[in-house]
Amino acid sequence: MTQGGGAGGFLKLIGGGGEGSGKISEILIGLAKSFFAMKMGKNKALQDWGSAGAESNQNDDNVGKWTDSLIGDLVFPDKKPKDIVQDDEDPKGKDTNPDDVKNWVDKNPEIGKMQKEVFDDIFDTTDEEEDEDRKAAEEAPLIPTPVGFQPDCSVLDNVSILFLNNKILLELRKTWRFLYSSKTSDRDFVELSKSIQYEGPTLIVVRTTNDTILGAFCSTSWAETEGGWVGNGDSFLFTINPKMSVFYSTGQNENFMFLDQGTQGLGMGGKVGHFGFGIKPDMETLDYNEDTNTFDLPALPGGSTFEIDHVEVWGLGPQPRAEEERAKVEVRKPDLDIEDGGNVDMNDLMGQIC
Repeated sequence: MTQGGGAGGFLKLIGGGGEGSGKISEILIGLAKSFFAMKMGKNKALQDWGSAGAESNQNDDNVGKWTDSLIGDLVFPDKKPKDIVQDDEDPKGKDTNPDDVKNWVDKNPEIGKMQKEVFDDIFDTTDEEEDEDRKAAEEAPLIPTPVGFQPDCSVLDNVSILFLNNKILLELRKTWRFLYSSKTSDRDFVELSKSIQYEGPTLIVVRTTNDTILGAFCSTSWAETEGGWVGNGDSFLFTINPKMSVFYSTGQNENFMFLDQGTQGLGMGGKVGHFGFGIKPDMETLDYNEDTNTFDLPALPGGSTFEIDHVEVWGLGPQPRAEEERAKVEVRKPDLDIEDGGNVDMNDLMGQIC
């Protein structure tokens, strides 16, 4: 039989939901630690991630950051993610009610999945009627399987991987394909560019010399954009440190993914020369500008220019066929480049020049 999964089981764990978010936070921290402790010896994906670097990158603080990223939606439902990241207020002392908790758990299904797996391990339960649940878990697991990785290629830990995998599209969560790491390859922008083009959606992770960890989910294949842009509104930017959070598209323009192996480098959001997230061709400098319209970004400690310590990139989901990806790529030129007589989206145009 099913043990403790879903909102009902979570409400029982916290005594009905009226004990305040501090208790919820304690339960989530215990849940995460129990999940990883129980699964480490059984889950091949976790074992492979350990070899890829996650084992040496374990950070107990990240469990709290993951918890706070979830609690923020419950305690501050009207706040934007960027406001929560910039706010030093501790969300753990806020009161909750059962209806709030139930709706929140329903919106964060990873909680119920982890809870069920922990209880199933404790009670050694199996249920032949849960084939559909098991099939769904296999197609969109909590922890992806890393494929083609090199030893010690990543700066992510288990909780960071859990956090990111449960933010990307469902069909991409089963497999992460290793594409590039500055820990195992030369820090060469041409090599990075070639490794990510026509590989389908990707996840870019950057660690700076001040230990900020941030990155981007890139929703389509990369290609040389020739001054234009690719990608769509499924793309987002994220932070792991100092806090875990995701910053989605605002819908104000379509400047999602820009790639120029020559002078501009790689950019997400904003405009050429002023990206929301930009890696320069020397791969020494990361530009980060919160005052862009593409993503709703917070200010980060350290300003707008960071020294890069590490870059890694993962291809997400099944290996695509390069020729099919080439055929799908449509570079969107800036409206300023449209010839006379073209249709100009004035909101998008203002987003590019402001």
